[in-house]
Amino acid sequence: MSGKTRGEVFFSKAKYIILIFMISSIPTSVLADTKDDFEPWTVFQQGIAQQILFSNINTPDSAAGTILASPSTYPFYRYFWIRDGALIINYLLDLYENTSSAETKNKVEKVIFSYIDLSRKQQLTINPAGGPSDTGLGEVKFNEDGSIYTFGWPRPQNDGPALRAGVLIRFAYILLKSGREEYVRTKLYDGKYPNTETVIKADLEYTAHHWRDPSYDLWEEVKGDHFYTRMAQRKALMDGAKFADRIGDDPKTSKFYSEQVSQLKIELSKHWDSGRGYLVATLNQIEGHQDKKDNLDISIILALLHSPQEDGFMSFTDDMILATVSKLYLKFSDAYEINKNYRLDSAGKEMGPAQGRYFDDRFNGYNNNTRGNPWILATAGMAEFAYRARNEWQKVGHIKVTELNLPYLKIMMPELGAVVGETILSRDVRFRKAMLELKDSGDKFLRRIKFHSRPDGSLSEQWDRETGFMTSAENLTWSCSSVMTATQVR
Repeated sequence: MSGKTRGEVFFSKAKYIILIFMISSIPTSVLADTKDDFEPWTVFQQGIAQQILFSNINTPDSAAGTILASPSTYPFYRYFWIRDGALIINYLLDLYENTSSAETKNKVEKVIFSYIDLSRKQQLTINPAGGPSDTGLGEVKFNEDGSIYTFGWPRPQNDGPALRAGVLIRFAYILLKSGREEYVRTKLYDGKYPNTETVIKADLEYTAHHWRDPSYDLWEEVKGDHFYTRMAQRKALMDGAKFADRIGDDPKTSKFYSEQVSQLKIELSKHWDSGRGYLVATLNQIEGHQDKKDNLDISIILALLHSPQEDGFMSFTDDMILATVSKLYLKFSDAYEINKNYRLDSAGKEMGPAQGRYFDDRFNGYNNNTRGNPWILATAGMAEFAYRARNEWQKVGHIKVTELNLPYLKIMMPELGAVVGETILSRDVRFRKAMLELKDSGDKFLRRIKFHSRPDGSLSEQWDRETGFMTSAENLTWSCSSVMTATQVR
């Protein structure tokens, strides 16, 4: 519903009263509370988000293995997106590896095994994107019951097969460690080409032979060559080359995948626009929206979070990445009314600016007729990026200050007092203080999420840019996983 007509104000059950509807132009009011309950909230929110996520998997009306994007029927999001499914499975593997609960491990395994079976069935379909022997793996989404979505949609989207290959390789290593090699060889990777009967091998071969093909981006709006998609493809093929060696596949396969990895590195480097001073999201656009004038997109950050490169290429402290993140931060700081009107939370703590997909976005969750809104997953992505950059700097033990990364350092670590050309070592008191500041900068984005959250912990796709109320698809699975991942990394 539009924030211009009415909105529901939500506050913590334990501390605030529930206000009824606002009408028309009556301004929003926030009840003051000096107690800071941020830390307990991170624990609460993670638990609730996990419950919502599991409730969207294998629902009563779904085919086994289906991961719904959202239970929402307006807008209608009751589909199984290939990309979204892979991201959720990756979170579940984080949960699997970090829990000591046998019950939780069994629950996660059951989900993943059904996901694998469904994925293989869908790989074999003849769908609007093509068939199993050509481009059918580029199909975007399937119906809740597992059947083919036959209506018009931006296709192909080639990030999905790459992300799925990467996450299932991760799961395959877990299975191999526990002695379940037969399952891996019969269900996940059989080494056969071209007539493979396994999920990972099919996705890797599709990715290796079709990464040069133009496709639609993760927002399903632009057809061309995308940084996000190619980062996913490079990671999948890098992991695939290593896994082919581990499983004893033909060494020619590993060599072929590695060659594609090298080529993708060259293509990804072309996304740096020295004139603009940031990495552009798309090159060689041939179809789709013409609104993305800046070509500056949160997908650059999401690419690193979803597809970190094992060889350190485009790392979290890479100058080009940090320059891009600082541009995004500044672009969105004044893009939305909620960032201008609400800078402090109810405890008087500074909040980071809510982040959107890109500045010229016109999708409001229902149509493309207005200005776009900030997204929860984008804001959580900024938080997680700050935590991961902090971890990386702590690991290398120094910060080398350059013209490109200085804007990010000034934004996220304002007390650092950095000068271009100097290297701040871990023994320097400024380094230790900077690491605390960077963690606090990540926290500011999570505080923004907390500030606009409902008391029950549910998370929609977007916030209204003017009121800050949840809007678009409710209980978005991707929103839940993004917040859980950020709080885990924190």
